[in-house]
Amino acid sequence: MGINKKQILSHLKADYTMSQSYHDEWRVKREKWISEYNGEPYGNEEKGKSQVVSRDIKKVSAWQHAAIIDPFVSAPDMVETHPITFDDKAASDQANIVLNYQFCRDFPRYNFISEAYKVQQREGTVVVKVAWETKEGEVQVETPVIENRLVPNVEGELVPQNVQTGVRVETQTKLVINRPTAEVCDNIMLYIDPTCIGDISNAQFIIQRFMSNKSKLKAAGIYKNIDKIPSAAQTPYDGVYDQYDKRDVNRFTFSDDARKELEVFEYWGNYDLHDNGEAIPIVCVWIGDVIIRLEENPYPEGEIPFISCSYDAEPFSINGNANADLLSADQKIKTGVKRAFINTLDTGTQGQKGYPKGMLDPINKKRFMEGKDFEFNMGTAQDIWKGQFNDIPTSTMNFYQGISAEIESLTGVRAYGGGTGGSALGSATAERGALDATAKREVDISRNFKENLIVPLLRKWHAMNGVFLEDEQVVRLTSGELVPVRRDDLDGNIDIDISVSTPATDAEKAGELSFMLQTMGQTLPFDMTQIILAEIAKLKRMPALAQQIAEYQPQPDPLAQQVKELEVQKLQAEVAERQSRAQENAVDMELKSAKAENERAKSRKTHSDADTTDLDFLRKQSGQDVTDEMNKQNNKDMNQGLLNKQKDNS
Repeated sequence: MGINKKQILSHLKADYTMSQSYHDEWRVKREKWISEYNGEPYGNEEKGKSQVVSRDIKKVSAWQHAAIIDPFVSAPDMVETHPITFDDKAASDQANIVLNYQFCRDFPRYNFISEAYKVQQREGTVVVKVAWETKEGEVQVETPVIENRLVPNVEGELVPQNVQTGVRVETQTKLVINRPTAEVCDNIMLYIDPTCIGDISNAQFIIQRFMSNKSKLKAAGIYKNIDKIPSAAQTPYDGVYDQYDKRDVNRFTFSDDARKELEVFEYWGNYDLHDNGEAIPIVCVWIGDVIIRLEENPYPEGEIPFISCSYDAEPFSINGNANADLLSADQKIKTGVKRAFINTLDTGTQGQKGYPKGMLDPINKKRFMEGKDFEFNMGTAQDIWKGQFNDIPTSTMNFYQGISAEIESLTGVRAYGGGTGGSALGSATAERGALDATAKREVDISRNFKENLIVPLLRKWHAMNGVFLEDEQVVRLTSGELVPVRRDDLDGNIDIDISVSTPATDAEKAGELSFMLQTMGQTLPFDMTQIILAEIAKLKRMPALAQQIAEYQPQPDPLAQQVKELEVQKLQAEVAERQSRAQENAVDMELKSAKAENERAKSRKTHSDADTTDLDFLRKQSGQDVTDEMNKQNNKDMNQGLLNKQKDNS
């Protein structure tokens, strides 16, 4: 069963019609906020009186702009990816390289961030459309020329073999652009499902209106039935479009068929395309009653490619309130006071002069009017009356300054050169509190912008990379290194993070680190000092200097290095000398020990000789030696007698 395109178009147009009331409700609010932001007249101006409009809302927005977008545009690499599991680390590293290259180098980051924040601050809500951009181009490629020839093998036999005989240049069609992109949408041209509560990802449909022509649609290569578009569809300025976008009234139009602008409706949402009771993600584009594109959502998981972020979120609504919603009353009050000031001054008599009648004759009156010297007939010079500005009461000025202070307290933005400065606050503690409050307010706005817009955008880009990025696409990094990124490596679960800080918080951290160096710099080793200096340079938005400090290796003075080497040699020589002396001392100890042992032996011999002499003396004195000699002789005689007896017996 075929698809009933007529029925589908009828249902989608019904969604568009039903969402118009919700769209128009917020359109009225946005137009009011934009009017107050631009300082347009309120409509109660009187002829002949001041019609000035105070532009406090625009001034606050201008003061906030630089501080809020700075964290997203100052760092060369702002994307950080973290793996959910250990197995995802390789995929996380590859995704980090790819996303930083795509967002920070291959994408107009500053213009996108600046425009998105201005729309969010001015209209209360910013909606970004994510898409994948491709473009084919012809390139010249050298390919080898292969011919089959008879070539002798090792044995000398001729065998057929493919041989390269040269190269030829061929023209091939390749993808010259293949990358994700994002654009800030005009809220006037968006129609969002009113049933989604607070989260645009829950919307069943989003319809975007935009202007195009047949030439652009054909060049896109994704649209069909372009030739079936009737000529009546080429008149978009039917009054309704002009009402939504006053900028296009009396707009220049082309006369040729290829360039005449067409009003295009693009539908992203869920619809029962196959009439089986199951709504699937689709995209449908039509002009008038002609569908030029109808297919299933080509993006990963069929997600609607839109992201929204509110400035001051309205509960249970995807739309938020703008700065003008908070400051409207105060701006009106300041406008009234300014007009009163100007009207009061304007009704003054400054520049006018009066003099008594008959004081000047015609000749001197003419000289007086021309600013020349003149003569008067009576009275004094004090009789000439001079007009001046009317005085403005001091209480009125105090009231005006009070309104300005209230605006600063509501927004957390301090006026340059005034407001809650040191003289107004009265103490350093009060000023520090005001600065802390301002910094916290800026961080909160930046964090909201990060969490609800930039991070979801990068996650959609990462999902698209896994589907549309070519396997061997090469990403050129800022250092010039070529890193081939395979699509397989982009899969995996990762967490994307962005560092958010403001100049105020960075300056505070840098001041604390500087104080640390002042108090401990003399005792810290050079490595620790180098780390702190690199971090200070990073906080001061000087990444190149921070890298140079981190990689710096001090080069020693050759003379100082030689002196150190000589000192080392001197110490080594002293150590060797001490070791030699120790060895000599050991030898001396052994020699002295041997001498001592010899002396002890001599001493023992002397004692032994003395004992022998004493013993001989005692034996002689006691006659023991004579007795011993007699016993010895008797034993000898006895032994000799026994020998003689044995001889006789034998």
